[in-house]
Amino acid sequence: MIIILYAVLLIISIFATVFLDSFFCALIGCTTTFLILALVYREENKYVTLPLFTMIFIILDVVYHYATGTNMLIALVCLLLLELIKKIFSLYSGLVLYIVQGVIFYLYYTLIRVIPQLFTIGSVGYVTKDVLLPSIWKTIFSLIIVIIVNILTAKVRNRGNNSKFQLK
Repeated sequence: MIIILYAVLLIISIFATVFLDSFFCALIGCTTTFLILALVYREENKYVTLPLFTMIFIILDVVYHYATGTNMLIALVCLLLLELIKKIFSLYSGLVLYIVQGVIFYLYYTLIRVIPQLFTIGSVGYVTKDVLLPSIWKTIFSLIIVIIVNILTAKVRNRGNNSKFQLK
């Protein structure tokens, strides 16, 4: 019975994530799925989150009419860069965390505007200020969301054990 409940919750969460991503993409042009992946990837088990987000990114490729795997490829490139930077710096909190996440978000938002043309047309196209400036605004918006989520989770987390939530 509990497995059925988990399966239903998984299906509902996938549809909710796709709905929120489509809603925010239409509203402000900013995708939330990579933002959620960046927040969850740092906290949870990578072997659970990556298959789940692979399904979500494939669904989003169909919704946005991209070649299948485009979102996942760009997200994996950004996450690999994040892992390489983690080997050099401590990315648990502070200014370095937000700078690195800003670079990762900027890279994702820039590549998501350039790479789908490469897969459909065969050429990268022009990278102009019309591509770069909206990526800066989306990055700033994403960083504000990350900072708010980090502040909210810091207030709820138990100081002794960062993996458990507790109301204060």
